[in-house]
Parts: sequence; structure tokens; C-alpha cells
Amino acid sequence: MRTLRALSAYQVYEFTQLKTNPALEGV
Repeated sequence: MRTLRALSAYQVYEFTQLKTNPALEGV
């Protein structure tokens, strides 16, 4: 379960980064 939670948290982090940094959307 720890791995799944870690992955979910990471995905949320990446999503937030994309939202705050539109420039990364092109990558």
C-alpha cells in the first residue's frame, strides 16, 4: 500500500507542477 500511496502522491505532485508551470506542458 505504501508504494501505491507514494505513486499517487507523486502523480498529484506532477499534476500540480504542470498546473503551476504551463511551460512544462509542452515537454
